[in-house]
Amino acid sequence: MQLALFERKVAEWAHFHAEELGLLRKVVTAEYIWNPGGFVNQSYKITDGKRWRHIKLARKENVPALKQWMQVNSLLMSDFKAPRLSVR
Repeated sequence: MQLALFERKVAEWAHFHAEELGLLRKVVTAEYIWNPGGFVNQSYKITDGKRWRHIKLARKENVPALKQWMQVNSLLMSDFKAPRLSVR
């Protein structure tokens, strides 16, 4: 199944970047999150069992929209309790 392959690839990426993501490398897993609408193709929950991160993967042509969203992230965090944006 394609989804299992994507989850494994994302988990491998997260395992490699676990320290900078604030996760324990030994137990990192990734799970697909259904996310309808918007410019995002795929969303994943990455976790080590205690902490988690929500990542979104988007197409290159959507970079301008992502950059625009980055400009208002601090406002969203303060007014709407949106999570802190981190770009990798």
